[in-house]
Amino acid sequence: MGQIKIALFCGGVGTRMWPMSRKELPKQFQPLIGETSMFQQAVSRLSKGFDHKDMFVFTGENHIPLAKKQAPQIPVENFLGEPELRDTHASVGLAATLLDKLFPDCTMVGIWASDHLVKDEEEFIRAIKAAKEVAEKDSVMVNIDVWPTFPNVHNGYIKIGEVVETIDGYKIYEFLGQVEKPDYETAKKFLESKTHLIHTGYFVWKTSLARQLYQKYDPETAKILAEIKKTLRTPEENKKLPSLYSQIEKKAVDYGLFEMLGPKEARDIPADFGWTDVGTWELFLNGMLDNPEDNLTKGDLVTLDTKGSLIFGDKNKLTAVIGLEDMVVIDTKDALLICPKSKSQDVKKIVERLREEKKDKYL
Repeated sequence: MGQIKIALFCGGVGTRMWPMSRKELPKQFQPLIGETSMFQQAVSRLSKGFDHKDMFVFTGENHIPLAKKQAPQIPVENFLGEPELRDTHASVGLAATLLDKLFPDCTMVGIWASDHLVKDEEEFIRAIKAAKEVAEKDSVMVNIDVWPTFPNVHNGYIKIGEVVETIDGYKIYEFLGQVEKPDYETAKKFLESKTHLIHTGYFVWKTSLARQLYQKYDPETAKILAEIKKTLRTPEENKKLPSLYSQIEKKAVDYGLFEMLGPKEARDIPADFGWTDVGTWELFLNGMLDNPEDNLTKGDLVTLDTKGSLIFGDKNKLTAVIGLEDMVVIDTKDALLICPKSKSQDVKKIVERLREEKKDKYL
């Protein structure tokens, strides 16, 4: 069995979770609930199955000092700053390229450390190790996904086929393609049919396979990554990496690569580890509560006749609410957000408006 290396991706600004998530301090580095950030929680979770020396962190160059401060147990040389944010097609390619240079043909586990909550950490680690076994044995990319439990319209899906094999109690399915975020009726069909999984974004592959797939489906990016590989961990890295990285087309890796894969190139493992995407305030609230009529609160609060709501008050003042139902209230020192939780997906439009109006101090 080959070496395993964890690629922890924690870039992005989290515009849908404004006003708490900001450009200088995005949500992944903030303690939304409890005393530790989602990034720190991801590191802690992974440490239950893997050594810190095998974890590599990829984030924006300006957030590297903060990431190092929050995860001092990870060796400083295992942090690589992206010169600019160019979405996941570039960042995944960069991660695979660095790991392939340092540890040729190692097994890479892609983990998104900024958007997810995981309740069953032991099951999560077990699923990763099963995926590693399949990835190494069958020379395929292996997704680790979850069954839908409600008509989810916030996430993409993976269409699966027949069971190919069983590893450590996990059924390994054929990968038949990716599906964009569906409408409600389509999501209901996916829930009932048991033919589609919620796409978590977790994946395992050999770095040699990553290189081959970029060459096959995006040869232009593959050429740039080959040039980047020559500069990484050399005196030329700081000089050449920014200009090379900026040449990679800005797009999601799902569009740039993953959705092109066929059944012979990918597999899928459904696992149940209490996963929740917290990309919006509504998803965050749903993931944290067992009873949808409960409230999730933080700060000095007084609530009356309020249910199903997320209320984060500013720590320096009292917040009082009356008669709210299914609402989001986020109060920070310089901005206040109030919206129905069903509209929390549109918070990013507020951020876009602020950017258009050049109100940068609120970004």
